Order: sequence, then C-alpha cells, then structure tokens
Amino acid sequence: MRCINHHHFSGTHCHLCDTAPIKKERAKIKPMTKKLKANLKEYLTLKFKFISENYTCQVEGCQNESQDIHHKKGRGVHLNDTANFLAVCRDCHIKIEMNPTWAKSEGYSKSRLC
Repeated sequence: MRCINHHHFSGTHCHLCDTAPIKKERAKIKPMTKKLKANLKEYLTLKFKFISENYTCQVEGCQNESQDIHHKKGRGVHLNDTANFLAVCRDCHIKIEMNPTWAKSEGYSKSRLC
C-alpha cells in the first residue's frame, strides 16, 4: 500500500508521515443483461452439439479431438451463427489466432467487415 506521499507501508498508517493509505474506489461490474445471458445459453447448446458432430479438429492434417469453437467472423453478432463455427483442438485454435494472415488464406478466418 501507499500513503498520500507515495511511501510504501503496511498497516493502518504510514510511519514516515503518519497518514492513512489512499483508498481506491473499485469499478462496479455491470450485471449481465437478460439478452446476453440468453445468447450465451443458446451458444453453449450450439457449441456442444457442434463439437459432438465434429469430433475431430477441422484444421487440415490435424487428427486431434475438437475442444474449442473458433468463430471465423468473430463472436459479437456472429456468436450463434453456426455457419461461422470451426471445431478445433486447442493447439490449432492458438495457431489460428496467432497467425491471422495464414488463417484467412486457409479459410479458417473471414473478414469481420463483410
């Protein structure tokens, strides 16, 4: 903790300047809207169904078990659009996210603008 004079200390008062610590107000977490909660519930149902139907990673040459859903156009408005789902293993998901140019050239990601 720091006092108003920026001294480091522990306890209830700074021993260098006899002041109390600065108390920071924490930002309140906004509650989840009913619409978002409903969308997420629907997404979980769609996700587990899609992965069960696509048990093997859909990245060419990979034979690992699917664990994740990659959203080709991002989540946002496309969260529950199964046409943009790709069932992938964790390693391929990371590869897709870390290499966007390659992922777009291979068809694993699409532009979010169109």
